[in-house]
Amino acid sequence: MDHAFNRLNLHRVRLGVVDQNKPALKTYTKMGFRIEGKAREQFFVDGKFRDVILMGILDREFRKLYSPKGMKNK
Repeated sequence: MDHAFNRLNLHRVRLGVVDQNKPALKTYTKMGFRIEGKAREQFFVDGKFRDVILMGILDREFRKLYSPKGMKNK
């Protein structure tokens, strides 16, 4: 995220994670990503259609969490 916001000057970073990947969902939430939506039945995995959870973080949210004053999870 440092590269995305500080070098590329992006406004937001977005990702998608298969709903059954609970460790990834927990990690991304801890990093400051917020759930923004769901793409229903996006992938067929192990004989079943799976949803993808869409997550994102904005530049201002990143700066608030990762500023030198409030270094949280870096």
